[in-house]
Amino acid sequence: MAAAASPDDGHRDHPAAANIVTTPTTAASVTTPTAAAGVSRQDLIPELQRGDRRDLWTLIVATDRPMLDVVADFVARFPLERRHTIVAFLCTILEEKLLDLAARLNAFAIIHQSFALEPEHPYISILLNASCKVESHRAECGFIQLLLTSDYEDYNEVLKLSAIDYSKGSSLQSLIALELLPREKLEMSRDEALSRLKHLCRILGLDCNKMLKEFGCKDPTKRRVLTLIGLLEGSVTINFNKLKKSAEDLFYEWKLANTPFQKMAKFYWMVVIHDSKSSDEIFGYDFLSNAAVDKAEKEANSLKDARIRRQKNRYLAKEKKLIKLLEETHLNGTEVGFNSAEEVEGGDYREAKRKLKKIIENVKSLSKERKEMVMRVEILKRAVSLKYTPEQICMREQKRLLTD
Repeated sequence: MAAAASPDDGHRDHPAAANIVTTPTTAASVTTPTAAAGVSRQDLIPELQRGDRRDLWTLIVATDRPMLDVVADFVARFPLERRHTIVAFLCTILEEKLLDLAARLNAFAIIHQSFALEPEHPYISILLNASCKVESHRAECGFIQLLLTSDYEDYNEVLKLSAIDYSKGSSLQSLIALELLPREKLEMSRDEALSRLKHLCRILGLDCNKMLKEFGCKDPTKRRVLTLIGLLEGSVTINFNKLKKSAEDLFYEWKLANTPFQKMAKFYWMVVIHDSKSSDEIFGYDFLSNAAVDKAEKEANSLKDARIRRQKNRYLAKEKKLIKLLEETHLNGTEVGFNSAEEVEGGDYREAKRKLKKIIENVKSLSKERKEMVMRVEILKRAVSLKYTPEQICMREQKRLLTD
């Protein structure tokens, strides 16, 4: 297989690359480079140093390595703040078709994974458009669709193969994104697909028409709509699972805190989430949006923090009581299994309070047996402080009792 040309070799003056300029890359958008005379690819992104180009090229042409290793090396080599420049350069050489198929797959994997952990992927529209190009190789379209429709947990499975494996096509037969959709969805008509897309946008709190426009679907084909459905289905599943967990947490915290109904009513949609077995039972607008996820998680965490603070205060009050009791009975904490300097394990103040309660009960039991000893110790302490003998202390006490 012919190797792709390096940016640093004789192909730097490639006819297609000699007339390229680009607009500044931002975190929110990336525009396709437009033609302009007299601008070489070397001048396209001046921040891309020779060492960076060499390292990037080494990764792109490593088509026999597992993509997981290629991506891991890229992430280790280029920190997040520098990836926009690198990815913009990759988008340029992909647009100009300067790479062979296997190298292109590595490049797309790098673009996708560079921002996979970010709340919004700044290059998602470019990936979606590339996945639907009719003139592109089927293996390329299928691989990109697979990346777009896979959950975060599935990326390792997708990227464990090499670019050569995917370029042969056989590895994609059971994995291409459209085949990940249930058969009944693949058999939908274009109108049914658009209806499904509108439903997904509704529960995710998205503007369907705006999404179609942003993703280049002015006159969407069924395939493009199905690809977008696959992408949104993944978001629906992820958000539903997150909200399901938050619903369990909220119901638990509400019960412990005896939360007023008026406050719980602000999260009415969480009752629907809690009672639903799957996302197919959700129809409310914005019920599975990222904003709904953030709001529910924030409330659950807030209630949890408040509960821990209450438990900590109760624990500290109980600890103060125990320390006072130990002083009164002249006991050492180690004798009853108490260490005031020891931190509460795992922040479980509720369990720690239970342990203190048992220790207090034990100390109270011991105090009955130690009353005489405590009395004698107190008499001695008082005698020392007043410079009296124990006999004088006893006589003074007897005299006070008689006069009273």
